[in-house]
Amino acid sequence: MEEITEEVPSGEREFDELTKRVRDLIEYPEISEEEFHELLTKASRGYGGALPHRTWSLCPETRKVVPAVVWEKDGKVWITKKCPEGMITDVYYEDAEMYKHFEKWRYDFKIKSYNVENTGVNCPFDCGLCPRHRSHTNLLNIVLTNRCNLSCWYCFPPNEEAVFKFGNLVKLATFEEVARAFQFEHKVEIDGFKGEYSVPQNLYVLTFTNGKAEWTKVTKFLRRKHEGKLKVIKTRTGRAIRTTPEHKFFVYENEEIVKKRADELSSGDELILLWNFQADESLTEIDLLEVFKELPQEEKEKIYVRGIKNLD
Repeated sequence: MEEITEEVPSGEREFDELTKRVRDLIEYPEISEEEFHELLTKASRGYGGALPHRTWSLCPETRKVVPAVVWEKDGKVWITKKCPEGMITDVYYEDAEMYKHFEKWRYDFKIKSYNVENTGVNCPFDCGLCPRHRSHTNLLNIVLTNRCNLSCWYCFPPNEEAVFKFGNLVKLATFEEVARAFQFEHKVEIDGFKGEYSVPQNLYVLTFTNGKAEWTKVTKFLRRKHEGKLKVIKTRTGRAIRTTPEHKFFVYENEEIVKKRADELSSGDELILLWNFQADESLTEIDLLEVFKELPQEEKEKIYVRGIKNLD
C-alpha cells in the first residue's frame, strides 16, 4: 500500500506566488554563508545600530528563530537570514537614505508591560510583545469612542471584597455595595456584550506604582453579565480572591514583577499583595460577627462561636 504523506502548508509557496511579480522587478543580492558570517562579525549590536547590524528573525519556511544581519547595497537595505535550508535575503527598506533618516528616532529600551508573559520559548506561535522584543511602536492606532467597548478584563463577582476610598472614608466593601452607591445611567451593547456603567466622582482604589500602593481615582465603574466560569485564587495567608480568568495579578518571578492572568497562575507563584496602608482615620472597633458573616461559606464552617449557632 502506498503511503500518503500530507504536507503542512507554511504559507511560503503562497507568498512566493503572490509576490512573484514584485520579486521579478527587484534584483535580490545573494551572499554565501562565509560572506554572511563576515558581515555578522563586523555588524553592530543592539536595536537600530549602524549598518550592518545583527538581529534575530524568523525563517519563513520552518518558523524558527534564526540569526540575521541587516545590511546596505545598491541604495537599499536588506536583511539576510541564516535558515536551516540556506541563506534567505529580503528587502528590509526600499530606500537606504530614508532608513537612515528614520533611524534618528530609534529608541532602544526594555519593554516593561508585555502582552505575552513568556521568554519567547514558543516564538513565534504566541507572538506579541514579549520580554525579548526591543523595538518601540512605529505605528500606533488609537480608537476614539464615546462609549465603553466592554474590553475591560478586570472583572470581579458582585460579592467579592476590595479596599475602596469614598472621598476621605476608607473601607472594605463588596463590589455590589459600591455599585448601590451609584446610578448606572450609561448603557452599552457591543458585539453581543451588554453592560452599563457609572462615572463616579469620589471613588478611589489602590494601585501598584514603583513598589508602593497609591490611591487612584476610578473614572468608570462598569458592570456586565458574565456567562463563563470564575477562578478562585487562594493564598497561604487564607485569602481567597474570585475573579474572571482573564484578570491579571502582579507576580514576583525571577526577581522581577510581572503580570499573569488568573488562569495562568500556578501553585507556588508569589503574588504581590497589599501589606499595609495609611488610613485617614483610626479604627476604634471591629464587629467580628459582622465580619464573619461576609466570609465565604467554606470559611464560615471553620469558625465556632460560643452561644451562636448560625452566623447567618
